[in-house]
Amino acid sequence: MAIKDAFSKLKEGIKDLSELEVQTYTGTVTATIDPDSKENIIDWVKLFEDANASGTVTLAAATKIQADGDTYNFITSADIPPTVLDAHHAALDAGNQVRENIISLFSELLGIDKD
Repeated sequence: MAIKDAFSKLKEGIKDLSELEVQTYTGTVTATIDPDSKENIIDWVKLFEDANASGTVTLAAATKIQADGDTYNFITSADIPPTVLDAHHAALDAGNQVRENIISLFSELLGIDKD
């Protein structure tokens, strides 16, 4: 059973590596913060889905890159500050670098030559 679970997790990981998706939002969000929390990080799921959050959030840019090279882009028709587009491009670059590093690690572990 453990081997089946391992292959299932590997399949999910490969699927996750098969595409890169970055969404960049602008706007304001007000959310209830737990004063007893020892964490000082943003809970992104709660930020966008929590019923205690309110505000206006606008999708400024979105990019999806599939393993076969197909790319989908969305850029809002509103003026986007250059810093927002720079952040979007930086997130894409970081995501690509992580994917390359993970693929390289798997290649090394499996003894696959990258050339």
